[in-house]
Amino acid sequence: MIEEAKKRNTETRIRYRVCAIENYEYPKNTWDCVISNLALHYIESLEEIFQKVRRTLKPNGIFLLNIEHPIFTAGVGQDWIYTESGAPQYWPIDNYFTPGERTTHFLGCPVTKQHHTLTQILMGLLSNGFELNVIEEAKPPREMMTLPARRAYPCAFPALLIYLILPLSLRKLPALLRKFLQKYRQSLLLLRQHIRAA
Repeated sequence: MIEEAKKRNTETRIRYRVCAIENYEYPKNTWDCVISNLALHYIESLEEIFQKVRRTLKPNGIFLLNIEHPIFTAGVGQDWIYTESGAPQYWPIDNYFTPGERTTHFLGCPVTKQHHTLTQILMGLLSNGFELNVIEEAKPPREMMTLPARRAYPCAFPALLIYLILPLSLRKLPALLRKFLQKYRQSLLLLRQHIRAA
């Protein structure tokens, strides 16, 4: 993935690092913007990461956060309940208020995730000094909704897009959000192509 990123982004000021989210140094008062894209639902202690992001942002810094929706991570095996004929019937949710480790399968591979409630996510951000500017429950493109449910759900799951600032900086926000949403939609389309080709 890093090699592919280098091919697509030839900007010489970009530096690529491979390390655990928990192990990054988070230098104090350094960055204008921190973006987390579908990563924090693998982290056990969100509070610790929010504190580090808060420390590394400059005044007026922006934190763009995209995380799997809690109703997805609280799912039973993250799969549908099927009828006897094999048709998807409903999406089960259990132990929503019990945060912690969940083991599931994603694109045919076993994956360990961490379930966090909506309260944990939002109050964790607010208690660390972030100002909530926008929250959006992302809806997949319409063409994805025509895919059979078993093949569609990995790329059509609900996600939370959360935009926070320290404090509000409206001049930077709109263009940055547009770029982020564009990249997010591109990722969904690439995933859809991968599933159809499988």
